[in-house]
Amino acid sequence: MAAATGLFAADSDNNEPLNDPQNPNNNPGGGKGNGAGSNRSNDDSNNNNAGGGNGDNRNGTGQTLRVVVLPGINEAQYFMGTFLPTLIAVALAAPISIIDLNAKLFQPFQAMASPYGASGPDAMTLRFAGIHGVVSPLTLVAQGQPVSLVTTLLLWLSWLLAPLAAEAVGIKVHGTCSHLSITGCGIQIGVSPQPAYALVGVLGAMMLLLVILVFLLRRWETGLHSNPWSLAAMASLSLNSRLRDPLVRAGEPTDDELDAMFHHGRFQLGAFSGSAEGEEGKEHQTFEYGIVPLLDGTVGVDAGSLTPQRNSFIQAASRRRVPFLALTYTWRATFVAFLLALMALIIYYHLLREDNAFELFMDSQAFGVKFLFAALGGIITYFWSSFFMSVATVVPFMTMQNTENPPAADKSVLLSMRPTNAFYGVYAAARQRNVLLLASAIMAVSSEMLPIVLSNIPYTLTQTLDTHNVCTYISLAIMAAMVLMLAASMFVRWPHMPVDPCTVAGALYYVADSASLMQDVRGCSLSTMDRRTRDKLIQDLDRKYSYGRVMGSSGRMRMAVDNVQ
Repeated sequence: MAAATGLFAADSDNNEPLNDPQNPNNNPGGGKGNGAGSNRSNDDSNNNNAGGGNGDNRNGTGQTLRVVVLPGINEAQYFMGTFLPTLIAVALAAPISIIDLNAKLFQPFQAMASPYGASGPDAMTLRFAGIHGVVSPLTLVAQGQPVSLVTTLLLWLSWLLAPLAAEAVGIKVHGTCSHLSITGCGIQIGVSPQPAYALVGVLGAMMLLLVILVFLLRRWETGLHSNPWSLAAMASLSLNSRLRDPLVRAGEPTDDELDAMFHHGRFQLGAFSGSAEGEEGKEHQTFEYGIVPLLDGTVGVDAGSLTPQRNSFIQAASRRRVPFLALTYTWRATFVAFLLALMALIIYYHLLREDNAFELFMDSQAFGVKFLFAALGGIITYFWSSFFMSVATVVPFMTMQNTENPPAADKSVLLSMRPTNAFYGVYAAARQRNVLLLASAIMAVSSEMLPIVLSNIPYTLTQTLDTHNVCTYISLAIMAAMVLMLAASMFVRWPHMPVDPCTVAGALYYVADSASLMQDVRGCSLSTMDRRTRDKLIQDLDRKYSYGRVMGSSGRMRMAVDNVQ
């Protein structure tokens, strides 16, 4: 018979495969086991089998045999059909996540920059974590703030890209073969109509939302000159004493109590006179720019009426709290169990070769298998993004707990508490030489690969055995590293944080009673400077900073950040 070139072979008129059925290394339609559902191919044979065209050939007896050579693909086309669709989907989803996070980071300040300011729930205590990620955008739309809803819808749609792309575009079988054997078929890059229509619909909706977002952002003013999500930046925005006083008197409130404190007030970004804040001396008669409580809005709950035990040093000392779900023992243990279960499932599928319902489902090539595994990869990516963001928020406070060697400003109050992506997080963590943050960032970046490799673990007729093996090993390696990372994190002692620093009010709480830090930022107009100028002025002060429980100016014990020299 005439030799064929390509990845997969075809048959002759008498339905005999071109490959030797007794040699599994040359059998493109089989290779995993002996059952009907066992169809793992081997890459060694695929490099020399298939092509296009037809013709005649004579055997040794002079008999003429008609050879039909079915279409095949080369290595580049194989990559395009196997990995490229999900790779592009992941690449498209990553910037959408960054856009969504940035919009939500600046949403409170954009609301306060409006002529009439914003209410406390819409600005000072605004949250997007957990159920608030659904409720807050809807609430803001009712207040005439649609940007966060648009970016949330974009984010949700982006989660569908990789699972749909894994099903919609790929290497498709053409011919009269069985779904359990490649014999009698050729292969080409193609699309599955239903998943493809769904993918096009998602992309179309995302394009429409992006156009709407661009239109909305044309006049979207935040009232800020630099990123506010560092402790030094928050201090420069909280110089108004009427804003700080309730926080100073609060002792150690809970998040619910903090919400109640700001529930009835209205707040605005604007200029105010230092002398109006009770400062003495002409040197303080300057204008500052920051968050100002409006005259018609007041803090709704008297801090002195807060739950008494919150202000008790002994009781507070026995209660350590970190306000992030991803850092709780229960959440991490649950996710470790999920990862171990998924790893066990993959190992079972990879090693055991049995004809059972699970094996037939995995090898069925029907819609849903690749979608499911790509979606599982997306779930892991989402968790690690949350875990990394939580660790990045806590790291400045952990660093400042080192009372023997307190850090300088660039490793404490100037660190961003709200990084926007793990890719930059790797660079930032390496510069800080923070092992915990670096490991979290690397795992978050690695998790972006999981939708790609997990979707190629279920075997298909058009897949080589090497592809299945490599994707299996990469997936298991990444998840094993994640399990080790989470197990190691169980021994990390997180700092006690009574309130969530991811809200404006929560971040202000930690600096509101920091007398030395406030003195350093007062009168410098730091809030009107760009980031580099602001950070340089803070660094030139050559201060070191600590975080811990102190006796506040109100006479109550509280957690606070302040300089130590």
